[in-house]
Amino acid sequence: MRYGRLLVIKRSEKKYLGQSIWLCKCDCGNIKNVKGGCLTAGQTKSCGCIRSERAEVLNRTHGMSKTHPWFVWMGLKDRCDNKKSPKYKNYGGRGITYCGEWVVFENFWKDMGVDYKKHLLEYGKKQTTLDRINNDGEYSKDNCKWSTLKEQSRNKRTNKNMFFNGKKIALSEIAEIVGIDYDLLLRRITRDGWSLNRAIVK
Repeated sequence: MRYGRLLVIKRSEKKYLGQSIWLCKCDCGNIKNVKGGCLTAGQTKSCGCIRSERAEVLNRTHGMSKTHPWFVWMGLKDRCDNKKSPKYKNYGGRGITYCGEWVVFENFWKDMGVDYKKHLLEYGKKQTTLDRINNDGEYSKDNCKWSTLKEQSRNKRTNKNMFFNGKKIALSEIAEIVGIDYDLLLRRITRDGWSLNRAIVK
């Protein structure tokens, strides 16, 4: 006999308040002792897995909790909203926030998910970081992109930007292009007062 997901195997030697107990095998593979009255009344239809599945569905939202993109999203909200966060002073503390739609993860993922997957395939998870194009702007689709750690460091507020070959780029990138030590280049310009053209000469 079958009752829901339970297939009755045999009568158990146990009894409960005079009721027969039946040994049943659930479709999920679990074995369970069930009172006969509960089976015939339709009160017990599985080993308990139906209840667990329903609870999982109720608790499930986007299905991406604890994934890398989810942690990225949680991180940006934390440094913008949480005054106890050690990063708050450089973000929320100076007026950096995120667009209203991104209060919900699904909207963040809808805006950034496609580019995330492309960047992930090329650079891997550790090198896929969320970067704001304008460091004084908010976190939003128009002002965010996925960057490597090197690209991210070049976009920091503390990184000095200068005109080189007709465009404004980070001093660290200039040092890499001309093949000179970044600290030496920075020292020549900020401490010694050298022009960029003079400072890049090895």
